[in-house]
Amino acid sequence: MMVINERIQIVAATLHSDRRNLTREWFFRYIVLKPINQSFHSNEGVVNMKVNLNFTNKGQAAITKFSNEELLEIFARYSNTLMKKYSIEVKVPEQGNDAIVDRGVLSVDVDQIECDVETYFKELGRDVKVPLKKRLSSDEKLDNVFKIEVVE
Repeated sequence: MMVINERIQIVAATLHSDRRNLTREWFFRYIVLKPINQSFHSNEGVVNMKVNLNFTNKGQAAITKFSNEELLEIFARYSNTLMKKYSIEVKVPEQGNDAIVDRGVLSVDVDQIECDVETYFKELGRDVKVPLKKRLSSDEKLDNVFKIEVVE
């Protein structure tokens, strides 16, 4: 709670001196979200994390219809699109992701975290579901594609 009080005092002093308006979105982003996600931040605000995306049973059934390269391209493309909306840097490396279908796991590197990581990956799961559903038959359903597991 002390962190929030200090931030409010600093922001209030800044706003008073600059005579800027404090919008609701700005307040939520810089006063509320940053302390909540503080566990993901180092001193510089930069963290290197490795996250495993463990595919669910239905997710594994869907990814079997894709090659490894296609899966890497899909996840990289949708991650890049979401990075424009969220303050986070996600890389989908080819190394360590040699057999995504066989293992049922996709590893990603996360860096520069300034948003809610779980929300980012939930939205990524919803977005990635679209191309995966296209190759499923009409009687197959796809709920959750993956669950996240923070490795480092």
